Amino acid sequence: MAAVIVTDDIMRYTVEIGDVTRIEDWVYAKVDLSKWRDISGNNFYHLCVLCGKPSVLEKIDQTFPQYRCLVKQENGNGMTPLLMCCKSGPYIDSATTLATIDLLLRLDGQPTMQTFSKCISVAKEHNDIRVYLRWRKGSPSGLPNFIKKENNDIILKYINVVETVDKGKTKRYQKCMLERQGVFEHIRIFYVGPEGVGKSTLCRRMTNRSTQNIRSTDLMDSSMNRLAVNLRTCQRREIHEDTAYQLSIEKIRKEIHHSDQKLHPPGVTSPTTSKPPTRPNDGERLDTLSNEVKENDVPKHTLDRQKSSFKFPLGSYGQQSEREKKLIYNAAEINFAGDLQKSTDEEAYISLWDFAGEELYMNTNHLFLTGDAVFLLLFNIVQCINDSRHIKRLHMWLKSIDALSEDRSSPTLQAPPIVLIGTHLDQLPGSDSEKTLQAESFYSDIVTRHPVMAAIAERHIVTFFPLDNLKDDNPMYEMLWYAIVKAAQHQSHWKCPVPMVWLALERDIMLAKGKRVRVMTLDEVIEKVKGLEVEVKEGEFGVEECLRYLHRTGIILCFGTDSPDSKIITDPQWLARGFRAIITARNFMPDIPEHSEVMDHYYKTGEITLALIKLLWGKEKEDGFLQHEPVLIAYMVRLGLLTPPLSEGGIDIDEVFFVPSILPEAEPEKIQHLIENTYTQRSATLCFVFINVFVSSPVYDKVMAFCIHNFGKADLTFMEQGYCLQRGLGCFRLNRRRNMVLHCQDSIIKLTMFSSTSDDALEAGEGFHLKNVLTAMLKTVLVTNQQGHLVKEFDLFLDKSYRVTNDGKYVRESDLAQSSEPLDCSGPANSKTVCKSDWDVWFVDPSLRADVMESATVSPFNTVKRFTSKQMSRIAKYIGSSYCLLFTELGMKLHEMEQVRESYSSECFRTFITQLLCKWQNGLPPKSSIQSIYTALSANHVETSLLSTELQSDIASMDPSDEDACRVPNENDIDCIALRLNKSYVIFFLELGMEIAEVDQAMLDCKNVRRAFTKLLKQWVDRCGQTASMGRIYKAMQECGMEHNSLRE
Repeated sequence: MAAVIVTDDIMRYTVEIGDVTRIEDWVYAKVDLSKWRDISGNNFYHLCVLCGKPSVLEKIDQTFPQYRCLVKQENGNGMTPLLMCCKSGPYIDSATTLATIDLLLRLDGQPTMQTFSKCISVAKEHNDIRVYLRWRKGSPSGLPNFIKKENNDIILKYINVVETVDKGKTKRYQKCMLERQGVFEHIRIFYVGPEGVGKSTLCRRMTNRSTQNIRSTDLMDSSMNRLAVNLRTCQRREIHEDTAYQLSIEKIRKEIHHSDQKLHPPGVTSPTTSKPPTRPNDGERLDTLSNEVKENDVPKHTLDRQKSSFKFPLGSYGQQSEREKKLIYNAAEINFAGDLQKSTDEEAYISLWDFAGEELYMNTNHLFLTGDAVFLLLFNIVQCINDSRHIKRLHMWLKSIDALSEDRSSPTLQAPPIVLIGTHLDQLPGSDSEKTLQAESFYSDIVTRHPVMAAIAERHIVTFFPLDNLKDDNPMYEMLWYAIVKAAQHQSHWKCPVPMVWLALERDIMLAKGKRVRVMTLDEVIEKVKGLEVEVKEGEFGVEECLRYLHRTGIILCFGTDSPDSKIITDPQWLARGFRAIITARNFMPDIPEHSEVMDHYYKTGEITLALIKLLWGKEKEDGFLQHEPVLIAYMVRLGLLTPPLSEGGIDIDEVFFVPSILPEAEPEKIQHLIENTYTQRSATLCFVFINVFVSSPVYDKVMAFCIHNFGKADLTFMEQGYCLQRGLGCFRLNRRRNMVLHCQDSIIKLTMFSSTSDDALEAGEGFHLKNVLTAMLKTVLVTNQQGHLVKEFDLFLDKSYRVTNDGKYVRESDLAQSSEPLDCSGPANSKTVCKSDWDVWFVDPSLRADVMESATVSPFNTVKRFTSKQMSRIAKYIGSSYCLLFTELGMKLHEMEQVRESYSSECFRTFITQLLCKWQNGLPPKSSIQSIYTALSANHVETSLLSTELQSDIASMDPSDEDACRVPNENDIDCIALRLNKSYVIFFLELGMEIAEVDQAMLDCKNVRRAFTKLLKQWVDRCGQTASMGRIYKAMQECGMEHNSLRE
């Protein structure tokens, strides 16, 4: 294909007429805007300034942010686009000067004081530009969204209002922020359904956007907070910017306006002012503003703008404290916005979420799918009529949405509401009326013929719409808006009260998000609370509750606020895009030979290396994934999107992850010979059964992620290892005697313990703690998936089949507990009953068994009064993949273990276990910990005889003939040792006799890890004096598995 050549005249004409689509086509055709120049050396940004087209510049920047570097580049006269604009202004439309300068300053990122000085200097002939620049210099956030696209007159009037805002309005604003609660009136519209049914097309048509060149949605396309809708008339208006920040401003303004209307109805004089309000009518507001500008002697702006009489008002604003400045600024913004655009109490704000329908994306879709939305569920009528498989997919979607409902017992319409839409009506035979009748008849059939679907329809479906995909101006679209508004009242959080100060914090977080701040710490959020325009007493704001509210509504991601360094992700879609790069890796590297083997392994096994993740993220430079790699990985692990595995010995496998949704499809019959042969000792199968509830595959992917993360692979032969991990099916190691198989399908999770020797009988209570761990894990997964209400929807059953089948027969555990006779159940031919002894394995508390209680009194640790940190480290060495069951037996909660593991995620597994042991022991009286630990170790089949000897031993004395081992480390030695320490460094220092608290403190004090190691080694040498020998260093390193021979050499 011939290269596209864009001449000066063609480019200038295209910019002048605002043909953004043509410019985009040039870029897609490999025209590099970063290298394009006209004869005067002007780049594309210069040209937009000369033509007075900031809208073109902004749209191109949104689509191709990689060209933002042009804002700093100079033309042949040494002028950047910003300086050119300040000196001469737009060549064609002088009214856009200030809007253009504001845009260029925003694209510049964080302009320096030197930048402002240069701009003010070149604008010496234009007083209005200098007025704006002086104001902008002290207002880093720039013009608010509702004003920044207006003409110069309105922008200058706004600046004047900010500087001279009425004190009475400021006080009312402050009082409202502190005392009032807002009302949650936000309609989230979720376009969902299978791929290729027309979701994106419908979304665009409903918002009057072009449907040309539309492509299949990749993951999700969201138009956040683009519209406001009148709840009475269904009239829509577009919000200036497609940003969450604008919505937060709109919400605050609406509540302030509503408060003012209550206090001072229109026509009633405010007690703080001497004149009645003069708010313009809706149809006249812009003309009125223009007249007011004239009356106030703010001049009309001509091309030269040499004699502007507008004066920058000097006074109180510049002399206030930062909080007072912010209060005045926001009060002015809210009041001025009320004059500029009308908002009523009847308005709600809308965000549109267009979700990809492919199964591949279901895991990330679940980050956003909640009951707090109106679901537009689309399906292809023609496909469903011709193929029953498509009806099954429609049923799956209906059941998935129903699972988000918090109260399915009620037969009345409830959250989340569904508008069911049948597309491709035009492809049915007959006239328009006949097509509609066919569609409505089909809808009636799929609902009434299936009792479960009929119940779901009764609870959730508001109405059914058949749509013709060929019509852009279908009147049904307007009817659809009325249906959405009607359905909105059934959203789960509709009209819920929200403190106004929470809205203020949301506004500031969204402002940071708009500046591409992806991650914030809890400390940074607290600083934003302290920096709000109103002062809230400590403890009264409810930061954690506010973050939970923002998380629940999909505005941010926040899991826990356990430490000041806890991370909050301000843009959940950013994380979803990062995961998309992982699960669609072949799209990023389709034909790169050096990666083909790694890619094949990934797609066959679901196993991916950190190096490959970094390579994929490195291709998405604009998103800055690599900059926040540890936070992204931590959140994806927390969400169960990917997970680091635990090896059989409980040792970390560095820089390797499994992606549960990429695992090969489950083939449970492939392990039947392993589980059901005569030599295998197995338990009855514990079944978690969700009663009349659909459980989606992402839930089971996250269950698998938990098991991969907390249990090693089962002890199987090399050939059998290939079947250990499949999607929804896994074989895991519990301890050196027991394995388990987990199978998840439909609405059932099955758990079976097994061992390879027939004489290794299972004892009562042996599965008790495993049951508790899996129950706690399942509850955590449901809450994380925003389906916490389903915690009450599952019950426990038993049978004898390790896999889920369509004809399974299960025995409720409560029935079996009271039965003295075996009860019939599903299972292999020779085992179709369960009895009380099967129940005992899972439900008897082993600590209450007489033999266990007796063994606790003969602990070989009885001579130990209390374990030291070093002894805890020695015990940790013996605890492998059974740690989860062991600590559950010791009484620790699953979330406590997860908190510790997250805190020490960058350190070795043994350090994590040591920290768990210390945390557990600190909560118990002496002696009781010794007995409990011995009992737990024995129950998990840990060999304790060698451990007992090891706990009594200390570092042996050095051989006097070994001079190197006997000498005290010098500074050079300390530097060399510090270089060789790895992620087992905590264990190393414990072996030297130091305490965990000392190590933690040094890591806090020293930002550099090597400096912290050096500091700790010097402390140890100073403390031990002549007994601090190199020999002790060697033995400590050997204990930690560190390489130390080269240190001797």
